[in-house]
Amino acid sequence: MVLPHDIQLDLLLELAPNIERIFVPYNPDVSFEIYNLGRAQEAAADLGVELVLGEAYNDDEVAELLATSFPADIDAIWITSSRESTFPRDGDNFIPFALDHDLPLVVSTASFVPDGALFAYAVDLVELVAQGIRLVDKVLKGTPTAALPIERPEYILTINLQTAQAIGLEIPDDVLEKAHEIIR
Repeated sequence: MVLPHDIQLDLLLELAPNIERIFVPYNPDVSFEIYNLGRAQEAAADLGVELVLGEAYNDDEVAELLATSFPADIDAIWITSSRESTFPRDGDNFIPFALDHDLPLVVSTASFVPDGALFAYAVDLVELVAQGIRLVDKVLKGTPTAALPIERPEYILTINLQTAQAIGLEIPDDVLEKAHEIIR
């Protein structure tokens, strides 16, 4: 099964094929991030890309990490999961840093893309909420949970062309054709 991490990495390498080392921030106290990190490491290993991990427990530690101990020779930054609940200032920290260092920033939350992340391949949150509402409505109207259909959320690709230009990347037409939203 193709996972979102696979698609995110494939897209990143399609846009910047010379990428070898990707910085991945994570909080070891958040089990969902640990799970996503494991999946990301598998996908990266399959593609021959090295993930350089950056451990930080809060937004202040993220800022400190970027200011004082960001690893050398990093080619991109990849935020592998929606971290808004535990790192609400990720965009404030990573977007200016990535732009200042001409690094592609790949995120899993489309809301960061208009502010300067290069792209997001992420769940369509509006559709996800609508799916949840439909299912809850059916349960409240008496449908047994075993009779509910299995629904998967749709993932959408959002690309920021302004960021691509600012960091010196050209987005191929075939990638733009895959995009659901393009920030110009």
